[in-house]
Amino acid sequence: RMWAMPLPGSRHRGEEPVGGLVGWDGWGSSAMSFWDIETSGHVTSAQGEGLTTTEMQQIDTYLNAGWDFVDEILNGTCYYWQIWPGDYPRLRYHAGDSPVMTAGSGTAEDPYRIRDVRDLGTVWLQPWSYYRMEASVDLSETTWSMAVVPWFGGSFDGNGNVISNLHIQGDWYVGFFGHLGKQAQISNLGLEALDVNGTGPSVGGLAGENYGNIANVWSTGTIASEDRAVGGLVGYNYKGSITASHSSANVTNSGDVGGLVGENFVVS
Repeated sequence: RMWAMPLPGSRHRGEEPVGGLVGWDGWGSSAMSFWDIETSGHVTSAQGEGLTTTEMQQIDTYLNAGWDFVDEILNGTCYYWQIWPGDYPRLRYHAGDSPVMTAGSGTAEDPYRIRDVRDLGTVWLQPWSYYRMEASVDLSETTWSMAVVPWFGGSFDGNGNVISNLHIQGDWYVGFFGHLGKQAQISNLGLEALDVNGTGPSVGGLAGENYGNIANVWSTGTIASEDRAVGGLVGYNYKGSITASHSSANVTNSGDVGGLVGENFVVS
């Protein structure tokens, strides 16, 4: 998810291959990405979609592609992007503006408290912190194009609550968490009526990839991908710990599929 435009008065120059967004693509992919064909002077690219300057400066272009903007909840509640009339989208965080964290201080003694969908949207800002759910959360009004929390290395205590109706239409590393780091601790959480879909590998209800510790977590619903490592709870588990957990989700793919874990790598 990105866009590209050259500085005013400049053009992309060089020997072939040259592209508006990507010059040459050996092995990679892009999704929901654009470049300005007028300011760049290029109508072709190895990746992305070329648009006019007017199209590049309209918020609907990005909302229709699934970008998560400030004050909208249809594409997520992390509020990564913002845009002003006559301008291109900007990452909100890089502009010095970020959502206000929920109640709590993020410590083990005083974790950030999650009470609703907007609170969940702040977790990505402090991925090393401690969180505790205070209520179950229904996500039925929102469709994510990526993991709700792309990377997490802190502690997330569901406190016996349930996250329901999570719908993701994404690509790689898809789940409520995209990637759980070695220090991550996820516990006491239910994921109900999941609808998680990916086009790449590492897709799971709770996490696309797990390097951390998962305990007392369960999931139901549907998990699907067009690639490998797809599981009801975790897509790819690399030396991670999963205890007292289960899944009754319907998991579909052509290979490397598991009811609980799609691929499990453990060194004895």
